[in-house]
Amino acid sequence: MKMPKGGGDPVTLASAQSSVDQLRLSNDYVYWRRAANNGMTELVRLAKSGGPATSIQAAATILGIATDDEHVYWSVSTLGAVPLTTVFRALHGSSDAQKVAVTDRHAFQMHVAGPCLYMLDTQEGGVIQRVDKEGGEPATFANLPGAYRFAIDASSVYVTEYGNGKVWSVSR
Repeated sequence: MKMPKGGGDPVTLASAQSSVDQLRLSNDYVYWRRAANNGMTELVRLAKSGGPATSIQAAATILGIATDDEHVYWSVSTLGAVPLTTVFRALHGSSDAQKVAVTDRHAFQMHVAGPCLYMLDTQEGGVIQRVDKEGGEPATFANLPGAYRFAIDASSVYVTEYGNGKVWSVSR
């Protein structure tokens, strides 16, 4: 559903979507993760102007989604004793996936800032990793036990802690 900023009636863009979350936007598209009928999850794209929702990738566990001006990024994980997460990207409007990175962390949340993709693992102790968005080896940016959600601006990464109510700021 979308609604004009100035008010007005909401417009339904898609319906009959199962367990929708991880909503992200680009200039022309809306992206989200949904549950598929076969126990898989799907990364879905829909033009803001309307039309059919398109599945970009189906996988057992799609975790995080991020966007920048040119690409959508998503992480696919094996949620086992030893996690292995692969991060992909595709140009907006395309389904041609390009591998960006592989990490042994769960990339539940992702944000793009400047030349880097930041990934937060909320399951394994609050580690934020950073990798060049063109591809490469992820490196630990910050280790904040209990980290739960994060946001980024031009100079810092802001992180909330679940449980004790802390909010951290870490310079980029």
